[in-house]
Order: sequence, then C-alpha cells, then structure tokens
Amino acid sequence: MKAFFFSFLIVLFCSKSYSQTVNSSCDGSESVVKRYKNTADKLAILRSVKTGNTYKDSVVINRQLSTNYLKALLAVYNASLLPARDTIVAIGINLDYKLFPAFNYLYFDADTNKIWIKNLKNNIIPCGNSSIDYLLSKYYLKFINYNNIVPLPPSTFNLGLTFKTDTNFYMNRLCDKFNALYPQGIGVGNASPQTLSSLVFDITDSINPNFTELTYRAGWGDCMAGCIYKRYWTFRVYNDCSVEYKGSYGNPLTFDIFAGIKNNETDANGIKYYPNPVQDKLNIDFENLNETPKNLKIINLLGETVYTRSGLKQNSEIDVSFLPVGIYYLNIGRGKINYKFVVNR
Repeated sequence: MKAFFFSFLIVLFCSKSYSQTVNSSCDGSESVVKRYKNTADKLAILRSVKTGNTYKDSVVINRQLSTNYLKALLAVYNASLLPARDTIVAIGINLDYKLFPAFNYLYFDADTNKIWIKNLKNNIIPCGNSSIDYLLSKYYLKFINYNNIVPLPPSTFNLGLTFKTDTNFYMNRLCDKFNALYPQGIGVGNASPQTLSSLVFDITDSINPNFTELTYRAGWGDCMAGCIYKRYWTFRVYNDCSVEYKGSYGNPLTFDIFAGIKNNETDANGIKYYPNPVQDKLNIDFENLNETPKNLKIINLLGETVYTRSGLKQNSEIDVSFLPVGIYYLNIGRGKINYKFVVNR
C-alpha cells in the first residue's frame, strides 16, 4: 500500500504546484496531537533562541508559542483537500533538526567514589545529595541506565548516567543547571542532552500577524554528507485555520523510505526485530542465538550513535519514541551495522 502511495505521489508532484486555499481545522485526535507535539515544541525553542525572547534561557518551553505551532501543524494535517498534504503526511515529515537535543534524555558523568552516585547507579532516589535530588524531582527525571567509562586524569568521573523525563524541556538549559554544580566538587559534570541528528526531514517557519508559514523538506541521496537531493513544500496557515498551499520546488521526489523494509525482519543468524516501520516500541528477539548479545546501539544516517543499551535479554523491547522519523541501523555488538529499520508515525 505504501509503495503504491509513494509511486502515485512521485508522479503527481514532480513539478511545482499551483497555489490553492482550503478550509481546515486546528484540532486533532490524541494520536495526531502526539504525532506533532514534539515538532511544535522544537519550533518554539528554535524561535525563542532566534528572536532572543525570555524563553531562550529557560528550561520550560514557551507553551503559548508551542500551542500556536501545534495548531498550524494540525491545520496542514487536516487540509485533506490539498493533494500536497497527502505527500508530506505519507512521508512523515517532522522536524528532525540537526544536532537538536532530545527533549526527554539527559546524560552526565559521575564519580562512583561518592556514595550518592552509587545510590543513583542502584536507582536509589532520593540519592542523598540535596541539589541533585531537587533537580531530579523538579524536572521528573528517572534513571534509566549507566555506562562504565575510562576517566581521563585528573578526572575521577568513571560512570555515565542517563535519565529520562516524560515532560518536554529545553534540555540544553537543564544541563546548564547540572553543570553549575561541578565547581562544588560533588562528583558530577559534563551534563549533556542526547542529540538527535538528521538531515532527511526538516520544517522551517516564518510568522506573520495573520498567518504562520511552514515549509516542509525531504532530503535523500547521501544524507550523511547533507543530502544531494531536496524537495520543499510550503503551506500558509491563517488565523482562521484555513490553509493555503503555496507550492513545491526542488528536486522531483523519486525516493521511497520504505523500500526493502519488511514488517518482521529476520537475518540469516536468526535475529528478529519488529515491527518495521516502528512508531514507539521496537521488539528484538534473540531466541535463535546460542548467546544473547550484551550491548546494543542505534545509529542514524549520519553514523552517530543516538541510543545505547546493555543487559539485553532474549526478548528485549526498545523504546524508540524519542527518535525522529527516519532510517536507523541496529548494532548489536556483532561488528556490522546491517539491521535497518524505519521510524514512522
């Protein structure tokens, strides 16, 4: 069905389309709102940083600005009378901004000579350090895993801890709060958000008192080097939620991100992972292996590791809900990155 859909779209949108306006709605079901909420938050952060408003230094995201972006994104999604809308929805274009910090993941290095660090490693929270406990509580951070690291003298940091929150925050600013504790000598530093990199899909915006203009971009062809080919679609969302399609430009759309993807992938060694494409949870089955691999990594098209996990079981479930829509590879410690899967929502 998806292959047919893409074939139809490729033929339909190889040339610049004419402008047209349709009535739409800025509301959406819970599942559709969830689909675009992160993109709205990212656009709000980028706008705050670009314009220098007070939220550029805030952990909390400008909710009014994010809500306005969400309404615009939903209006485009609901503009079903526009054929170009079907194209961007089918591709699943959302904002995958290069090196954009994940909203929900935070990592910092720590010194296991500190008792409270040992408590964190063992998921004992409150951990006993009032400053850390305050930040963990205030921003709903939950410990999810750790990695042993080799300290570089004179540093004594020998453990990397990863935390997750279910609330979207501007993680760069939250990391600043953890890094501000470093001079106190409590054994924590180098806090950083997990960064999500992709040059495949993008959305840019401009704001006018009467409308918000969104330009969607798809890229393909050696995207590790910046994508050889790119195509753009521009929509203008007015304050009454009507949508004007301004047209498309760039290279003709001649790719299908689902090419060669099967719902249940099984390699010659008996490793099975599903569903593929995946939305939130990726299941991996090692039951046909004599020995379960110890570690797993997820790598994006830029060759960057965006997720690590240790302590795998024969049947493991991986939460990939934080990953932007796109193509990724599983590395399960077997020396080759050859397990391809697609995140699509």
